[in-house]
Amino acid sequence: MSAGSLIEQVVALEAEADHVLKDAQAEGRRIEQEGHEQIAAQRAETASRLAGRLREYRESAEARQAEALQKSEAALRRQLDVLDRLDDRCIDQYAGQVLASLVHG
Repeated sequence: MSAGSLIEQVVALEAEADHVLKDAQAEGRRIEQEGHEQIAAQRAETASRLAGRLREYRESAEARQAEALQKSEAALRRQLDVLDRLDDRCIDQYAGQVLASLVHG
């Protein structure tokens, strides 16, 4: 083997090594980009699930609050109906009894 042939082989090996290195770097960048994309997709999916859960909780809480409000309003209406049915004589009688108990107390 001549010195020129040996140098050509070394140069060819260096070129091949450079090519392999560049391919490996490109593959590394591709894998890194893919990782970033997967992380972004996972974040978006997690945010979407969280938003859905928050929406469900809010809707559920609003429904419970509306139901509690309806029950309170119904109870208030019943109490007001009872007061509306009392006639003035009955109110005067109760007021008299309260006054008498305070005076004779």
